[in-house]
Amino acid sequence: MPKSLFYIWDWFVKLNNTRQSGVSISPITHQEILSFCVLYDIKMRQWEVDLIKLLDRTVINEKDD
Repeated sequence: MPKSLFYIWDWFVKLNNTRQSGVSISPITHQEILSFCVLYDIKMRQWEVDLIKLLDRTVINEKDD
């Protein structure tokens, strides 16, 4: 990952650490991303949200395998 994108990885890790889990891992919702942005006073661009969602799907798919 390019160094210029490390901040997105940091956001993802913080969101991932607050993830609800039970029998299976739940995806990070848009509402959780919105709450995160409000809490940390972040204005994410659409491509940043899309990248976080892509990272999330990747993690979920790896856990399912």
